[in-house]
Amino acid sequence: MGIWRKSWDRLQKAWAIYVLRPLQIFTVSRVVEHVSGPLDVPYAADELIVLCLARDGELYVNSFIQHYARLGVKHIFLLDNGSIDRTVELAHQYPGVTILRARLPFRRYKMAMRHYLVRRFAQPQRWALYVDIDELLDYPFSQQVSLGAWLGYLRERGYTAVIAYMLDMFSDKPLTEVVSDVDDDLMALYRCYDISDVVRMDYYFPRNHLPTDALKAYFGGIRRTLFAPDEIRFVLTKHPLFFLDGKLKPLFVDEHFVRDARIADVTAVLFHYKFLGDFAARTVRAVQEENYHTHSEDYKKYLQVINQSPDMRIKRETSREFQELNELIGNQFLYVSSAYEEWASTNASEVQS
Repeated sequence: MGIWRKSWDRLQKAWAIYVLRPLQIFTVSRVVEHVSGPLDVPYAADELIVLCLARDGELYVNSFIQHYARLGVKHIFLLDNGSIDRTVELAHQYPGVTILRARLPFRRYKMAMRHYLVRRFAQPQRWALYVDIDELLDYPFSQQVSLGAWLGYLRERGYTAVIAYMLDMFSDKPLTEVVSDVDDDLMALYRCYDISDVVRMDYYFPRNHLPTDALKAYFGGIRRTLFAPDEIRFVLTKHPLFFLDGKLKPLFVDEHFVRDARIADVTAVLFHYKFLGDFAARTVRAVQEENYHTHSEDYKKYLQVINQSPDMRIKRETSREFQELNELIGNQFLYVSSAYEEWASTNASEVQS
């Protein structure tokens, strides 16, 4: 019975990826609306575009766009999934942003909409970054090494994807006292993090080539501490930055993974801002709609604890206040090879000059 069950599960997954998903992507392409911004943005091999699917992200959009502009990305493509808040209005203020809209059910079309963004805007032999609206990526030594130089390092060594670990950021206040505004600087306000409950396991996506066994898959973190201390859940490992070399398959299975990639010898961080003032309301909505992985199972865990302790304080004795990216290298949350460290040291003065 177990063998038949596994075979049936594989068949369903293959059907969803190779048959249903292409049909859904075609549906997205027929209904998507162009709101503003250019649709064709040429970019070089040392430049980067950002792709994002969002709904009701007004508390995030200013920090999101400003962060990636500072990082040096070429352009941002934002696909709005029928927001009823100020997401589109706020994003429209910025140059270098293209806004589209698709009013399709998120639960059914979320992966198709993400793949549409990749197929429509990411160019062959170029880099692309797919991130959610609450994720801000940074990479080791970014204060000394420009984004273009970093991408050049990756390509010169034949890497086609970078692992990024999600780091949940939070306030030192109880949840009930956290009040959020559209003008908030998320990186300045949510400075606490906790890696004491990060579970490291062997990397488990065999079709990707690792440069070293030191690279691991991460689970848990502060969400495990708070919501499921006896379980291995909350995947913290993503592959958001990828190079379309003709072999790599982006967003394979879900938004966390790629396939047939050569993984880089340096990891990045995704600062993850889930615990804003609207956390409880978003959790209730996700549970009602059951539109996330396994019918919003993670959100049901969140809601159970929130209902029991609505004034819970996320910060623990093991929590730390973020100061600079290098500390994530020092505490071994991020992996940096000696080759990359030497290269960054050599190239830092050239970037600064």
